[in-house]
Amino acid sequence: MAAGGQSKTIQKLQKALLYEGERIAINTSQFYSEDKHKMVTRYHIKKQIPDEENRNRSSNVELFSSCSQIQVTLFLRDLLFEKRGEEIPHDNPIWEEAKARYFEEHG
Repeated sequence: MAAGGQSKTIQKLQKALLYEGERIAINTSQFYSEDKHKMVTRYHIKKQIPDEENRNRSSNVELFSSCSQIQVTLFLRDLLFEKRGEEIPHDNPIWEEAKARYFEEHG
């Protein structure tokens, strides 16, 4: 996957997950990176969970966050494969390492 320009792919995966019954919201936040000397955007992948008692309410649980649109895309792809009961691809060793490190740190 090429860097940048992942917005359309992310939207397609988000829509596919919605068809599978998963309400996935993607929020962003920004911070100033001293190393890069610029503002950096972090993407937060959240699952919306409806309140069983009040259908007009829901809560959000963060599943993953990253400053990389590619990592967001790959996370959503993996989530979609998992939801469909399909084998999750392990075709990107850099992603596999980043994913393992993220979940080790954020358990």
